[in-house]
Amino acid sequence: MKNLNRLAALTLTAALTAALTACGGTAAASSGTAASADATAADLLSEIQARGTITIAMEGTWAPWTYHDESDTLVGYDVEVGTKIAEKLGVEPQFVEGEWDGLLAGLDAGRYDIMVNGVDITPDRAAKYDFSTPYAYNRTAVITRADDDSIQTLEDLNGKTTANTISSTYAQLAEQYGATVTGVMPCISPAAMQ
Repeated sequence: MKNLNRLAALTLTAALTAALTACGGTAAASSGTAASADATAADLLSEIQARGTITIAMEGTWAPWTYHDESDTLVGYDVEVGTKIAEKLGVEPQFVEGEWDGLLAGLDAGRYDIMVNGVDITPDRAAKYDFSTPYAYNRTAVITRADDDSIQTLEDLNGKTTANTISSTYAQLAEQYGATVTGVMPCISPAAMQ
């Protein structure tokens, strides 16, 4: 339990750092100064505290991170992280669910203050966004029909067709191995579509 609390504290600290600088990534990159990034982060923090809420983007469809329980309440580890960030800032969390393909675009457009969701850190994303220290790691697996043993490794995807969320790193990985990617929509709960 002590290690879990320490992990939660480290995650919260990292997430708070990202929360206060997430929207400053572009401004800092264009000005090239740490002072500009600090000023942008301070402006965002002031805006969040004046508003009394922090708008947090997430999918809401990826258990155990964000999902809806039996009473259709948004729950999960990322919801708990977002709630702790809001508590630390002295504001209320306002969770906004969306499809994966639109979450980063919403962050870019200023519709969200932060995003608490699974996001692979790629070089392009790292140049544009400030990330917290990762608090989870995932493994990629290819799922086929039980009677299809033609795919044993990623190399076996060459010439095959896969179903992926288009802007995901999974789609990029499949394409790198020669697959044709067919875009699919992630499962969205009825509450998220309102």
